[in-house]
Amino acid sequence: LAYEEAMTCKAANGEYYNLGTHFIWIGDRTRQLDHAHVEYMRGIANPIGVKVGPSTDPAELVALLQRVWPDPASSPGRVTLITRF
Repeated sequence: LAYEEAMTCKAANGEYYNLGTHFIWIGDRTRQLDHAHVEYMRGIANPIGVKVGPSTDPAELVALLQRVWPDPASSPGRVTLITRF
C-alpha cells in the first residue's frame, strides 16, 4: 500500500483520490474485510473494482460491498464487479 498511499491526494472538495491510476481494484488476495486494502478503498473517492470468482463467498461479497460502498444512492457506479473464472 505504500505506493497507493504516495499517489493519494486530498482534493479541493475534501475527498481523497488515488491519482496513480484510472481504475483501482480489490483482488482475490486483498478483499479481506479486516485488511488494509479494504480500509484504503473505503477512504478514497475513486471508482473501484472488485474481482469476484468461484472462490468468492456471496455473504463476504455483500459485506465487502457494504463496507466500501455504504451509500450507493449517493455515489451510483462507484463499484464495478469484475468477474473471474
